[in-house]
Parts: sequence; C-alpha cells; structure tokens
Amino acid sequence: MAVSTVDKGRHEVMHAGHLWEIDESEGANAPLVVAEIKLKAVDELFEMPEWVGDEVSENSAYTNSLLGLKPFLQW
Repeated sequence: MAVSTVDKGRHEVMHAGHLWEIDESEGANAPLVVAEIKLKAVDELFEMPEWVGDEVSENSAYTNSLLGLKPFLQW
C-alpha cells in the first residue's frame, strides 16, 4: 500500500496559559481536526477548552504515518 502525504494547516492558540497546536486536515483527511497541548511536564495540570473533543493521544490511527496509509474519509 502506498503512503500518501497528509495535507493540513496548522495554527496556534493560547488558552489559560498553555499553547495548543491545531491541525486542520485537508483532502482525504478532512474534516479531521486535531489539537495538541504543549506541556512542561506530563503531570502538569491544565484547563481543557470547551472546543476540545475526544482524547486520542493513545490511538495510533491519528498519527500522520497511519493517516497517510488510511485517510480519515476511509474510516
């Protein structure tokens, strides 16, 4: 199976003193949007914004490498 590129736009949002990176997928992975918070430590407390949905950190299907193999629209 051929690997394709994962097209996305990225922007940053500050919320409650923490930086969030927001990836908005395009093409075969649209309308997938993934938000990642930048923490100083794994046990750092933070406020979850109301616009954040399900936690997917441990789900490998959301990695760029697997999204290139099986895009979001094929799930």
